[in-house]
Amino acid sequence: MERFRISSVAKSLGVSTTTIYKHLKRLQTRVKIEVHREGGATFLTEEGIAKLREVMAAAQEVVQPVPAMPPVIVAPEIAARMDGLEKAVTLLVEKIAGQEKTIALQEEKIAALQSRAEIPVLLLSSPPRPVKPWQPVRVQPVPMSWYERLWLQMFSPETLREATL
Repeated sequence: MERFRISSVAKSLGVSTTTIYKHLKRLQTRVKIEVHREGGATFLTEEGIAKLREVMAAAQEVVQPVPAMPPVIVAPEIAARMDGLEKAVTLLVEKIAGQEKTIALQEEKIAALQSRAEIPVLLLSSPPRPVKPWQPVRVQPVPMSWYERLWLQMFSPETLREATL
């Protein structure tokens, strides 16, 4: 029995190797085809090639072009509604085009206003008076010894704060 590589079978049938592999995958579930694999290469026997040719010929016969659809006859009331819809769509397109022009004009105005805003404008006749921020009143701390300070810090810190303000 002579064996042929898948690539040579594909060339002789005028199809790609992927097509051959897909047909083989479908055929192996229905018909027993002898497929040999050696070192990453796949081989078919003469019987396998004959069965593959039969299946491919049957697949080409099954595929037939779909006949063209007959022309559609439209009722007059539907044609009138379609004309009305076409007019409505045309009006909407024109309205959108007008809005796009308005948007472009508004963008130009905004750009002009922004360029004017970059130039500082003096609104006051004289510079403002400087404001003096609030400062707390400083009180002289009450003199006390270190153990009194420690006692207040440990047991009454709020009293210590009042004494040191």
